[in-house]
Amino acid sequence: DYYSGGAFKLNGTDQTVDRLSGTTKTLTVDGGTSAMTLTLRATASDESKALLNGSLSLVYAPTDPGFVQTINGGENTMNGTITVSNGTFKATGTATFRNVTAIDVEDGAVFDIGEAMNEGGLTDVREVVVGANGKFVMSANNAPPFTDNAVTLHLASSSEFTIPDGETLYVKDYYLDGIRQDAGPYAGGTGPFRGNGTVYAEEHEVPTVE
Repeated sequence: DYYSGGAFKLNGTDQTVDRLSGTTKTLTVDGGTSAMTLTLRATASDESKALLNGSLSLVYAPTDPGFVQTINGGENTMNGTITVSNGTFKATGTATFRNVTAIDVEDGAVFDIGEAMNEGGLTDVREVVVGANGKFVMSANNAPPFTDNAVTLHLASSSEFTIPDGETLYVKDYYLDGIRQDAGPYAGGTGPFRGNGTVYAEEHEVPTVE
């Protein structure tokens, strides 16, 4: 278990921990320069003022789907991927993940960016996958955190992807149940999209099936 304060160095090897918790002091998790994975096998819901840095990928795999891991505040410079295989992973306060390249929300899991993350909070993300009954949650007050026309969405028809109210999200491509969709627009309430915003996929032609 790792609590607030100090530093946790992975030293070039993948690691599995049970808990990240504590909000009184910052805990720095340093992935170093070699690509490695931190698996958080949560045994409870926790909130942590952790900073996840370096060549690090994170897998949130709690022992109970009702558990929530909250990362509260700070600029996380980790440059790998985030996988939520179960439960809810939530970034709140001033937390950003600007260098993360992909987010995979597996069946029934939830990725929630909270109310504070705004434009640029997920700058380098190029792929978002949301599985069956999974959720990618943005609040009504968020500005789109992605780079325009950079992200490819892979959504299941039973998933939910929230668009912030009044905002337009421009993505590179949009696949629904593995099938490439047209450019849109897609409003909240259309398919897996929720909220009162709009999604446009970059202009492209959908292949004709004969």
